[in-house]
Amino acid sequence: TATVADATLSESGYELNEVSDETISREVEAAGQTREVRVTNTVAEYDKAVELLGERYQAAVFAAVTTPQIEVLGRALNPIAEMGTRERAELILSRFENVGGLERGSEYSTSVLDTDAAVVVYTVDAEIEGTGVTTELELHIGEPVSVEDDFVLPLAAYPAAFSDGENVRRMMNGVEHEPTDES
Repeated sequence: TATVADATLSESGYELNEVSDETISREVEAAGQTREVRVTNTVAEYDKAVELLGERYQAAVFAAVTTPQIEVLGRALNPIAEMGTRERAELILSRFENVGGLERGSEYSTSVLDTDAAVVVYTVDAEIEGTGVTTELELHIGEPVSVEDDFVLPLAAYPAAFSDGENVRRMMNGVEHEPTDES
């Protein structure tokens, strides 16, 4: 499981919301055979209250998604690693409602688990779940980083007016990975 170091959390203001498992399935074709592949991802989700229009909402979200590297019919495979950044953006956008107008913006590179990872920044209009408040969000979508037998994917979303990019980078730099205990 990939999580964020406690020291990073205290610096950035994010708090652990939940760690959950999500299963993704995909059809895979190799050597003329089709197989359904199911992968269980572990998602460590953090959030942070932000003030918008005089109210406080848990509107800033950071997630570290851990997904196993697997081999099917002799082919290395991972649904998250094969997704484009737009598809990865949709993983974090599931936390918001009435999403529209996803636009690709800048890119930068930062350290995730001692690896240089490309991060694409998007903007999108979305409603903070259960509030009726619509705002422009800024998304930071990292590329999956290979570590031991897993891929770790860092994702973040926050209201653009809140300008939390520095803390998001700090959270990405603070990701730690613990191998799953198979015993």
